[in-house]
This record gives sequence, C-alpha cells and structure tokens, in this order.
Amino acid sequence: MTATDEKSLGDDASSSTETDELLPDPEAHAFGPVRVVRETARRRKAQRRRKRATTVVSGFTVIFVVLAMALGFAGWKATMRITGGQEVKVTDPAAPGYTAEAQPTDVQLLAFTNNSGGLATTLMFTGGAGTNSTTVVPVSAGLVVWEFEEAGPVTLRDLFADAGLDVLTLRLGVDLTFGIESSASMPIAEMQPLFDSMGPITTELPDIVYTLDENGERVIHYPAGEMTIEPDQVADFLSFTGDGEAELNRSLRLKPVWQKIIEAYRAAPSLVGSPSEVKDKVSLWTQLDKSKPAPKGAEMIQVLPTNVIGLYTTPPVYLDKIDADAMPGWVASFVPFPSAAFPGQRVVVNLLNGTGDRTVLQKVSPRIVTAGGSIGMTGNAESFDMAASKVEYVNAAADQRANRIASELGTTATKIALLPSGVDVQVTVGNDQL
Repeated sequence: MTATDEKSLGDDASSSTETDELLPDPEAHAFGPVRVVRETARRRKAQRRRKRATTVVSGFTVIFVVLAMALGFAGWKATMRITGGQEVKVTDPAAPGYTAEAQPTDVQLLAFTNNSGGLATTLMFTGGAGTNSTTVVPVSAGLVVWEFEEAGPVTLRDLFADAGLDVLTLRLGVDLTFGIESSASMPIAEMQPLFDSMGPITTELPDIVYTLDENGERVIHYPAGEMTIEPDQVADFLSFTGDGEAELNRSLRLKPVWQKIIEAYRAAPSLVGSPSEVKDKVSLWTQLDKSKPAPKGAEMIQVLPTNVIGLYTTPPVYLDKIDADAMPGWVASFVPFPSAAFPGQRVVVNLLNGTGDRTVLQKVSPRIVTAGGSIGMTGNAESFDMAASKVEYVNAAADQRANRIASELGTTATKIALLPSGVDVQVTVGNDQL
C-alpha cells in the first residue's frame, strides 16, 4: 500500500468518525435510518416554529412601542392639563405667560472642630440668587436651637457631639426658618498657618467675658475694652463660650476678628488647606477670595438676631436662641430666595408679574418671604394690565400662609381648584403695588 493510499484511507476513517459523531448510530435501534430522517424533520419543524415565534414577538414589540408612545403622549397631555402648562412653551422672558423656576439663595455651613473632634465654632455663608456678594455669618457653638418635634433645647456644641453635623444643620435650619443647602467640617487647626501670617490681632471687646475657675468661682477670662490676641490664641478666642455670655455679646466680639481673618484669607487662600469635602460642599468659603466686595455701605460679616430666654429653674438658667420675631426681616435681607429646611416650613409661591413694570417683583418678593413664602417659580401673568393683586391657593393647609401673604399685599386670599404642580400659593402682582 502506498503512502497516498494510506493517507486516503486515513482521511476516509477520519470523515467516517466525524459523521458517526453527528448522526445516530443505525445499529443502536432496529429502525436506525428512519430515526435519522425523523430527527432531521423534527429539527426543521422546530426551526419553523422558532421563526414564526420570532415574527410574532417582533410584531408584538412594534405594537407595544406604538402603544407606549401613545400612552406617553396621553400622559404628557394630562400632565399639561393638571399643571396648567401650554403645548407651545413661552420662551421670551418679556412675553405674557412666561414662567421659570426660581433658584434658591445658596446657604452653606462650615463647622470648625477642635483637637478633640468637638465643635469649636461655625460660619454660615449666603450667596447666589438675589444677592450681590457673599455674606458671612458667625454662629457660635454655644447658640441654643429650640424645640423640634420631640427634641428639646440644646446647644450646637452638644448637638454636634450627640447627633453629628447633618442633624445640627437640620435643627439650625428649623430655627433660622430656611434650609441650609450643604455643610461640611474641618479642623480649626488647619487655619493656624493663616493665623500665624496675620500676627497679633487687636480688637475691642464690648463686655467682660467670664469663666469659672477650679473652685467654681466666676473670674474674668477676657476683660472689656481693647485687647491683643496672639496667633496661637485665635482658635481658643473663636471657640470660647463665656460663663453667662449672651450670644449677642459673643457675636459682637467675634465679628471684628472674623472680619480680619476673612480679609487675610482673601489675600492668601492657599495658606488654608481646605479638605476636598469643604471645597465641594462649602464652595462659598473657598470662593471668598474670588467674590465681589460687599456693596458700598454693606458689611460682609453679619450677625444673627438672637434673644435671651430665661428658664424657670433654681438657680435661673438663661439660654440664647434665634429671635423668631426678627428673623423674617433678616431673611428677606440676606436670604432673599430661601428654601425650606423641612417640608411644609414655607409655602412654595409662583410669583407672576401682572404689570408692565419689570422691577415690581423685586419690590414684592421680600414681603412674600417675610410672610413665610418661598418663591419656587416666577414670571409673567397672562396679561400686564392687572389692576389689583391676586393671591390664590388650592390646599387648605396653605390657608394661613396665603392669608399672611395677602395681608402683606393689602388684599385677601382666594381658594381655587387648580394651580401649577408643586406650587402652594400663586401671587399675581397688580398695578396696586406700583
């Protein structure tokens, strides 16, 4: 046998083996060849069934997509009806019917911690919508936030230690009557390079600051009048709470020192190595060096209105809390577009201009904020010839706030059937406000 014959036989053997693997063994059954035919027919039928199923599924898919589009369009139409929207959106800010979402004034909180991780002091910042520059508000760790739900009065220092920054931010927002958008903390020790660069700070204290000695006796910690604070004493000065010291006194003694610190920071921000969390969540702090100077006659550093509340205890205990009566005017000045710290704290207002005066909304909005409103949408009424202002609401829960807003504008509130989605009260400003 030649090599070629051997190769041919090898190829035939290989081919036969592969075929045997693919087809059933004829000897495995008395009707082996018939089984092969049936198997082939069965496979072809299965292929036809799969093809028909694929065609049917494809058809159903097309029908489903068409139905989904139809339902989506119907849902969109229903939403437009519910919200009072229009199919042709008005994009011209000067045209009747134009509305836009009002961005809230940005409020951020920076908490400084001491060497043991406790709260040393805080700074609150406001800026953005409705403001010309960043406002800085020192808030001491000794300030008391009042009752909320089942929680009683507590200092910010103790609240931070017990519940953390998020809860502190919420509770502070409750008493402030507006929401704080973001907050972060950083060790006050990271400010030391800036304090060192400033050298001794000379300031004027409005009153004596007392402390208790080892025997519990009251002694002078900081005397009233002019004093000099060395760089290594600044952190303690900012975080110290005197015995019986009122929040107003703390604010007044801290204000000029923070003013000098902010000025030094604006000149050399690189001296403070702010953590990435601070840069992301308290951008108003890291952008102070880039912010515009305060308008002429205005001050960058502002003080919260507070008052002293005496508790009926023996001996008497006095707590400092935010002055609820003074806050509406303060908010209108420094947080012109406040958000709510929690749902229901403020009513969301759609503020519309029904006059030809483009400045009328700026005149009216502080009064709406003072009355407990939060301007969520703003724009133009359907016409600019409204003789009298209108205040409208839907939900009975907004009745009290709506009437307060109406009282501010010299009119009465009216309950109606429909308002844009997400709006509690609609105010249409008329020519009576010019």
